[in-house]
Amino acid sequence: MRDLFLLFVRYGGFLLFLLLESLSFWLIVRYNEEQRAIFDNSINLIVNKIDDRLQRISDYLSLADINEQLATQNAALLDSLLEQKAFIQQLQNACAADTLTFDTTQAIAVYPATVVSNSIASPNNVFIIDKGRRHGIHPLMGVITHEGVAGIVKATNERYSLVLPLINRQARLSAMIARSGYFGSLRWEGPAPNVALLEDVPGYADVEQGDLIITSGYSAIFPKGIPVGHVTAVREMPGGAFIQLEVALRTDFARLNRVFVLRRPAAPELVSTKIATQQ
Repeated sequence: MRDLFLLFVRYGGFLLFLLLESLSFWLIVRYNEEQRAIFDNSINLIVNKIDDRLQRISDYLSLADINEQLATQNAALLDSLLEQKAFIQQLQNACAADTLTFDTTQAIAVYPATVVSNSIASPNNVFIIDKGRRHGIHPLMGVITHEGVAGIVKATNERYSLVLPLINRQARLSAMIARSGYFGSLRWEGPAPNVALLEDVPGYADVEQGDLIITSGYSAIFPKGIPVGHVTAVREMPGGAFIQLEVALRTDFARLNRVFVLRRPAAPELVSTKIATQQ
């Protein structure tokens, strides 16, 4: 109590000054319309600025949720696009026949994921995504980006998955020249993280620099038509029976962030339908 009294004695004048100033300010605003209007306008400006700052902070904190929503929407659009491309391809293949075969192995489910760990300087590069068994991810699922093929899921746990990228010496991918349809086996021998080799291509294959390389569809992992890269060089192999293509990969593995995991039904199921023809 004595300390409180001494504090009041020491700062009493200043506290009385603040009290009288506050009272004077209140009387001016309370009984003067012009001053009250200025005060109300100033308060509104301050409140609006505070609300604007709080809204910006809230928007920033919700960016992660917004990004996740956008990734899910992109996955749904990609899912629909892949299914439409597969259906169109089946229609084209059936143009010369009177039986149309619907291959349900082309059905694609797309899962968005984020890369949480990545390496590009090792002969056996891998990257880890934040989706695992609890999200429906299993080994031997294909992984792509908005640019093209990224890799294949090698192992999973409940929350994460280990992916074998194209820039891993153990990785192999069946790929083809989009323009001519000739296919081969894509592999990476390093060290550049953006160049791979397409081998076992016939020596007589129609290929030029700049040709687009896509997935061949000859596996249960990737559907046909997903971009892989572009031909930058053509090399003749000893004997002349085969050529080797140098391919500039479309996926930038040094900047992997958002990816999409593809799932196709494991068991093939074919349904044939007779096409009505006009006589």
